[in-house]
Amino acid sequence: MSKSNQIKAMMSVGAGQLEKSLEILISRGLVPFVKASPGRGKSAIVASFADNHNLKLIDVRLSMMEPTDFMGLPFRVGDKSQFLPFDLLPLEGDPIPSGYDGWCILLDEFTHAEPEMIRASYKLILDRMVGGNKLHERAVIVLAGNSSDDNALANNVGTALNSRVTHIELKSDPDYWMQHVAPQLDIDHRIVGFIAHNKDKLNDFDPEQDEHSFCSERTWEFVSNLIKDDTDIPAIKAPLVAGTISPGVAAEFLKFCEIYSTLNSLDDILKNPTTIDLPDNSQKSWATVTWLTRQADASNVDAIAQYISRMSIQFSVIFIRLLDRKLITGNAPALMSLLSRVGKAIY
Repeated sequence: MSKSNQIKAMMSVGAGQLEKSLEILISRGLVPFVKASPGRGKSAIVASFADNHNLKLIDVRLSMMEPTDFMGLPFRVGDKSQFLPFDLLPLEGDPIPSGYDGWCILLDEFTHAEPEMIRASYKLILDRMVGGNKLHERAVIVLAGNSSDDNALANNVGTALNSRVTHIELKSDPDYWMQHVAPQLDIDHRIVGFIAHNKDKLNDFDPEQDEHSFCSERTWEFVSNLIKDDTDIPAIKAPLVAGTISPGVAAEFLKFCEIYSTLNSLDDILKNPTTIDLPDNSQKSWATVTWLTRQADASNVDAIAQYISRMSIQFSVIFIRLLDRKLITGNAPALMSLLSRVGKAIY
């Protein structure tokens, strides 16, 4: 591993750790600068942080701003001029919006911004000033942008700022994505099954490759929207899937989806959970488990748990992790027994 990669690894956190990292830094009065390869979900996680802390999100795309947006417009006062600020940012004395405890100002696409815009932001970030006005004390600031070595139009922001913020590299976190993000976004279960079996395919961004799209948390969401209404993915959609993620991975994924037509039916599993044949290979096992987490409800989860309990423990763990928390109750004894068996491995 190169020295630069070692440094990046030391600053890296997964999606599951990022919100807690933001909370620690902001509570200590520090400014986080979240960096990641494109499509990894950094903006969405900051938005989730704001929501979870009852802060009104102000999403400022710095690449589309001009210095006057922060400085304000000049106007004459007697023999002098002052700057009149825009209503973009909350200033000292502004009322806190009803239902909120403050604001979270996300300066997004920071590394895409022009150098003069980056310089214009220094006063806001370093001095908490908007032109000649103080930023509201209940406003917190988070920076986000692509890593400068990812060939993603990222500019170097300079040492004046770099030494005054805390840098965080967001890495892909397949387990967190499957357990928390995929259910929230209603990602197609076939994608979850494929990623469970091929965790390195969640994000395969390569800064040296710019001819095609690539697999990322964002592009898998696009694929989900493309196929989720199809029991069998029609041939006409194959090039569309390939044009959304890496073409090579698209071929693997479409082949994986063919497995679902060979699985036991839900009715057969529910009728004979303790005797029906189990999947005969790893791919079928991952497909079965992730599919059943989406089929489970209060009426059938105990029978499904009986079936899953006959598989190796790694599949039991992923089943419990992906299962809707509301279904884990004492009314499902086989499920509770399965939960007891996998124990701390699910956390």
